Amino acid sequence: MKKISKILLSAVTFFLIVGCTKNSDSIQPVLQQTNQLEKFDENWPPKEEQDQSVDLSDLQINEVAIGEEELKEFYSLPQVGNSNIFGKIAIRLQSGQLINGSYSNIYLIPQTKYSKKWFNENYYSNESNRNIDSKIYNFVKFIKSNQKGDFSFANMPKGKYYIIGNMRCGVECGFDANKSIRMANEIIVDKDGSVLKNIIKSL
Repeated sequence: MKKISKILLSAVTFFLIVGCTKNSDSIQPVLQQTNQLEKFDENWPPKEEQDQSVDLSDLQINEVAIGEEELKEFYSLPQVGNSNIFGKIAIRLQSGQLINGSYSNIYLIPQTKYSKKWFNENYYSNESNRNIDSKIYNFVKFIKSNQKGDFSFANMPKGKYYIIGNMRCGVECGFDANKSIRMANEIIVDKDGSVLKNIIKSL
Protein backbone atom coordinates (compact mmCIF):
# COMPACT_ATOMS: atom_id res chain seq x y z
CA MET A 1 0.00 0.00 0.00
CA LYS A 2 2.85 2.39 0.86
CA LYS A 3 4.53 1.65 -2.49
CA ILE A 4 1.30 2.41 -4.39
CA SER A 5 0.91 5.71 -2.48
CA LYS A 6 4.50 6.70 -3.32
CA ILE A 7 3.95 5.90 -7.01
CA LEU A 8 0.73 7.96 -7.13
CA LEU A 9 2.44 10.88 -5.33
CA SER A 10 5.38 10.77 -7.76
CA ALA A 11 3.04 10.75 -10.76
CA VAL A 12 1.05 13.74 -9.48
CA THR A 13 4.27 15.65 -8.73
CA PHE A 14 5.62 14.91 -12.22
CA PHE A 15 2.52 16.22 -13.99
CA LEU A 16 2.46 19.33 -11.81
CA ILE A 17 6.10 20.08 -12.65
CA VAL A 18 5.60 19.44 -16.37
CA GLY A 19 2.52 21.65 -16.42
CA CYS A 20 4.30 24.51 -14.66
CA THR A 21 7.33 24.22 -16.92
CA LYS A 22 5.30 24.45 -20.12
CA ASN A 23 3.62 27.67 -19.00
CA SER A 24 6.75 29.38 -17.71
CA ASP A 25 8.93 31.61 -19.86
CA SER A 26 10.15 33.96 -17.13
CA ILE A 27 13.74 32.69 -17.23
CA GLN A 28 14.19 34.18 -20.70
CA PRO A 29 13.73 37.93 -20.14
CA VAL A 30 16.15 38.87 -22.92
CA LEU A 31 15.51 38.57 -26.66
CA GLN A 32 12.04 37.02 -26.48
CA GLN A 33 11.03 39.19 -29.43
CA THR A 34 13.65 37.46 -31.61
CA ASN A 35 15.14 34.03 -31.05
CA GLN A 36 14.52 32.67 -27.56
CA LEU A 37 17.70 31.78 -25.75
CA GLU A 38 18.27 28.09 -25.39
CA LYS A 39 17.96 26.68 -21.88
CA PHE A 40 21.16 27.20 -19.94
CA ASP A 41 23.24 24.05 -19.60
CA GLU A 42 23.29 23.57 -15.81
CA ASN A 43 26.00 20.90 -16.13
CA TRP A 44 28.44 23.47 -17.51
CA PRO A 45 31.27 23.73 -16.78
CA PRO A 46 32.21 20.09 -16.11
CA LYS A 47 34.17 19.56 -12.90
CA GLU A 48 37.46 19.03 -14.70
CA GLU A 49 37.10 22.43 -16.40
CA GLN A 50 35.87 24.53 -13.49
CA ASP A 51 39.34 25.49 -12.32
CA GLN A 52 40.91 26.96 -15.44
CA SER A 53 44.10 28.94 -15.71
CA VAL A 54 43.26 32.62 -15.80
CA ASP A 55 43.72 34.15 -19.26
CA LEU A 56 43.82 37.93 -18.94
CA SER A 57 45.06 38.68 -22.45
CA ASP A 58 41.79 40.43 -23.34
CA LEU A 59 42.24 42.88 -20.46
CA GLN A 60 45.89 43.69 -21.16
CA ILE A 61 46.06 47.00 -22.97
CA ASN A 62 47.47 50.12 -21.24
CA GLU A 63 47.74 49.72 -17.49
CA VAL A 64 45.83 51.80 -14.97
CA ALA A 65 47.97 51.72 -11.82
CA ILE A 66 46.24 50.90 -8.53
CA GLY A 67 46.92 52.74 -5.26
CA GLU A 68 47.44 51.09 -1.88
CA GLU A 69 44.02 52.11 -0.53
CA GLU A 70 42.33 50.87 -3.70
CA LEU A 71 44.16 47.56 -3.38
CA LYS A 72 43.06 47.20 0.25
CA GLU A 73 39.45 47.44 -0.91
CA PHE A 74 39.91 44.27 -2.98
CA TYR A 75 41.42 42.40 -0.02
CA SER A 76 38.46 43.40 2.15
CA LEU A 77 35.94 41.74 -0.19
CA PRO A 78 34.47 38.32 0.66
CA GLN A 79 35.91 35.60 -1.56
CA VAL A 80 33.20 32.92 -1.40
CA GLY A 81 29.41 33.04 -1.36
CA ASN A 82 26.25 31.13 -2.23
CA SER A 83 25.34 32.70 -5.56
CA ASN A 84 25.65 31.29 -9.06
CA ILE A 85 25.97 33.84 -11.87
CA PHE A 86 25.03 32.34 -15.21
CA GLY A 87 24.05 33.45 -18.68
CA LYS A 88 24.89 33.43 -22.37
CA ILE A 89 27.26 35.45 -24.52
CA ALA A 90 26.01 36.20 -28.02
CA ILE A 91 25.76 38.74 -30.81
CA ARG A 92 22.37 39.82 -32.13
CA LEU A 93 22.33 40.59 -35.85
CA GLN A 94 20.08 43.25 -37.35
CA SER A 95 17.80 40.44 -38.54
CA GLY A 96 17.27 39.40 -34.92
CA GLN A 97 19.30 36.21 -35.28
CA LEU A 98 21.55 35.27 -32.37
CA ILE A 99 25.13 34.13 -32.95
CA ASN A 100 26.32 32.26 -29.85
CA GLY A 101 29.78 33.03 -28.49
CA SER A 102 31.25 29.52 -28.52
CA TYR A 103 34.27 29.07 -26.22
CA SER A 104 34.53 32.79 -25.49
CA ASN A 105 36.55 34.29 -22.65
CA ILE A 106 34.36 35.58 -19.80
CA TYR A 107 35.68 37.71 -16.93
CA LEU A 108 34.04 38.67 -13.65
CA ILE A 109 35.54 41.64 -11.79
CA PRO A 110 34.31 42.91 -8.39
CA GLN A 111 33.11 46.50 -8.51
CA THR A 112 35.38 48.73 -6.43
CA LYS A 113 36.56 52.32 -6.66
CA TYR A 114 39.48 51.16 -8.81
CA SER A 115 37.60 48.77 -11.12
CA LYS A 116 34.87 51.38 -11.61
CA LYS A 117 37.51 53.86 -12.78
CA TRP A 118 39.04 51.23 -15.08
CA PHE A 119 35.64 50.24 -16.47
CA ASN A 120 34.59 53.83 -17.14
CA GLU A 121 37.85 54.59 -18.94
CA ASN A 122 37.51 51.48 -21.10
CA TYR A 123 33.81 51.50 -21.90
CA TYR A 124 32.45 55.02 -21.31
CA SER A 125 35.16 57.31 -22.64
CA ASN A 126 36.95 58.04 -25.91
CA GLU A 127 40.37 57.49 -24.36
CA SER A 128 42.60 54.59 -25.35
CA ASN A 129 41.69 51.33 -23.63
CA ARG A 130 43.75 50.66 -20.53
CA ASN A 131 44.90 47.49 -18.86
CA ILE A 132 43.93 46.29 -15.38
CA ASP A 133 46.77 46.45 -12.86
CA SER A 134 48.38 43.02 -12.46
CA LYS A 135 48.13 43.36 -8.66
CA ILE A 136 44.42 42.47 -8.79
CA TYR A 137 44.67 39.46 -11.11
CA ASN A 138 43.86 37.17 -8.18
CA PHE A 139 40.49 38.89 -7.79
CA VAL A 140 39.45 38.47 -11.43
CA LYS A 141 37.39 35.34 -12.14
CA PHE A 142 37.80 33.74 -15.57
CA ILE A 143 36.02 31.00 -17.47
CA LYS A 144 35.31 29.98 -21.06
CA SER A 145 31.76 29.62 -22.34
CA ASN A 146 30.65 26.31 -23.81
CA GLN A 147 29.77 25.66 -27.45
CA LYS A 148 26.32 27.25 -26.98
CA GLY A 149 27.78 30.37 -25.38
CA ASP A 150 26.66 29.41 -21.86
CA PHE A 151 28.80 30.42 -18.89
CA SER A 152 28.58 30.08 -15.12
CA PHE A 153 30.44 31.41 -12.07
CA ALA A 154 29.67 29.35 -8.96
CA ASN A 155 29.99 30.14 -5.24
CA MET A 156 30.11 33.90 -5.72
CA PRO A 157 29.54 36.34 -2.82
CA LYS A 158 26.89 39.04 -3.00
CA GLY A 159 28.01 42.36 -4.40
CA LYS A 160 28.39 44.39 -7.58
CA TYR A 161 30.42 43.09 -10.52
CA TYR A 162 31.50 43.87 -14.04
CA ILE A 163 31.04 40.93 -16.38
CA ILE A 164 33.10 41.16 -19.56
CA GLY A 165 33.07 38.86 -22.58
CA ASN A 166 35.37 38.61 -25.57
CA MET A 167 33.77 36.90 -28.57
CA ARG A 168 35.19 36.18 -32.01
CA CYS A 169 32.91 36.38 -35.03
CA GLY A 170 33.51 36.39 -38.79
CA VAL A 171 31.41 35.96 -41.92
CA GLU A 172 28.43 34.76 -39.86
CA CYS A 173 28.31 38.27 -38.37
CA GLY A 174 28.76 39.96 -41.74
CA PHE A 175 32.51 40.63 -41.39
CA ASP A 176 35.10 39.84 -44.07
CA ALA A 177 37.32 38.13 -41.49
CA ASN A 178 37.23 37.09 -37.84
CA LYS A 179 36.99 40.00 -35.42
CA SER A 180 37.39 40.11 -31.66
CA ILE A 181 34.39 41.81 -30.05
CA ARG A 182 34.45 42.89 -26.40
CA MET A 183 31.20 43.47 -24.56
CA ALA A 184 30.40 44.20 -20.93
CA ASN A 185 27.60 44.44 -18.40
CA GLU A 186 27.23 45.50 -14.79
CA ILE A 187 25.52 43.06 -12.45
CA ILE A 188 24.22 43.27 -8.87
CA VAL A 189 24.14 40.01 -6.93
CA ASP A 190 21.83 40.59 -3.97
CA LYS A 191 20.57 37.09 -3.24
CA ASP A 192 21.73 33.52 -2.77
CA GLY A 193 21.02 31.09 -5.59
CA SER A 194 21.03 31.63 -9.34
CA VAL A 195 21.37 35.07 -10.95
CA LEU A 196 20.87 35.42 -14.72
CA LYS A 197 22.96 37.94 -16.66
CA ASN A 198 23.41 37.64 -20.42
CA ILE A 199 26.17 39.40 -22.35
CA ILE A 200 24.66 40.34 -25.70
CA LYS A 201 25.76 42.95 -28.22
CA SER A 202 23.59 44.14 -31.11
CA LEU A 203 25.28 44.88 -34.43
